[in-house]
Amino acid sequence: NSITNSRSSGQISMNRKEAVLFGLAIILFIVGMGIAVNGYIINGRINQKVYAYPSVYAVEAGSDQSLTGGFGDDVSEDPIDEPRHNNHWVPANEARYIRIPKIGVNSMVKSATVDDSGSVQVPNSVHTVNWYSKSRDFNAGTGASFLVGHVSGRASIGVFYKLHLLEPGDVIEIERGDGQMLNYRVVTKESLPVESVDMNQTMLSVDSGQKGLNIMTCGGEFSSERDEYLERILVRAVQI
Repeated sequence: NSITNSRSSGQISMNRKEAVLFGLAIILFIVGMGIAVNGYIINGRINQKVYAYPSVYAVEAGSDQSLTGGFGDDVSEDPIDEPRHNNHWVPANEARYIRIPKIGVNSMVKSATVDDSGSVQVPNSVHTVNWYSKSRDFNAGTGASFLVGHVSGRASIGVFYKLHLLEPGDVIEIERGDGQMLNYRVVTKESLPVESVDMNQTMLSVDSGQKGLNIMTCGGEFSSERDEYLERILVRAVQI
């Protein structure tokens, strides 16, 4: 009986050890799965933030909205080849090219009107810029010429990716359709929460006594929930 009792006690002890080890294994498995799932979620959020892009910008005069980003595949990211760049044509008093030496911009500029919703037509390439034709042209008149462009695409940077690096005193060059060169000096640069942008200001010169040039693009963090960047970068310059 003592031998039997000893064996029974040993079996009970072993069963308890096995139960404890089994329980620990289950706990470790659950913890491991939790870590894996959490890592998957975090990576998904990071990838969504990195690759999400605003392929549609809308600029509505007289509203508090500046550029709003949506999703779509109708904006080209293909490079602009040299023949297409060199053969770009616009009327004499419109902007043909914009060059910003400090940030390496040398882009075609196209005239844009508004769509049925009252929003400025967007560039059809991340590498080109649109001039809002209801703003000041590059000949006579008062106020400011208003340009918009993309900050990024799905896999490539946009023409105004480095716009935030401009500082007061930097030079912006505009070549008109007739070949005349116009130079502008940056006066202010602002990064504004989208809710606080006053679009009326984009049509006005930063100095009422001088011809102005205002450039806007998206900036700040990208919100996957809102499908847009949370800030707008506005550079305002005057002709020199």
